[in-house]
Amino acid sequence: MKQLYNIVAKIKEVDAVQSPERQRSLFEACPELSFAVMADDAPMQHSGVDVPALGARAPGTQPDDVLDALVLAWTTRRYLGGSCLRLGGELDATGLRMEVVA
Repeated sequence: MKQLYNIVAKIKEVDAVQSPERQRSLFEACPELSFAVMADDAPMQHSGVDVPALGARAPGTQPDDVLDALVLAWTTRRYLGGSCLRLGGELDATGLRMEVVA
C-alpha cells in the first residue's frame, strides 16, 4: 500500500493525458504479474537477484527497481509483438480500456 501511495501523483499525471487514442502506446502493466507470466504461472525460483553486472543504478533506485524495469521492458516487447496477456478490457465512462498487460 505504501508503494501505491508513493506513486499516486504520477498516476494522476498519466490520467491527465491518457486518451483512448493514446492507449495504443500508453498502457498499464504490473511487474509482479509479468514475472508470474514469465515463469508460466509457477513460483519464481529466487526471491531476488543481485544485479551488479548491470552497472551503476540511477540514484535512489534499488536492485528490485532495476528488475521491475527489465520485466516491464520484456512486457512492452510482448505488447508490441502482439503476444502479451491482457486482463480486463472493459471500457470506463471516458472510453478508456480498463486493463493490465503482461
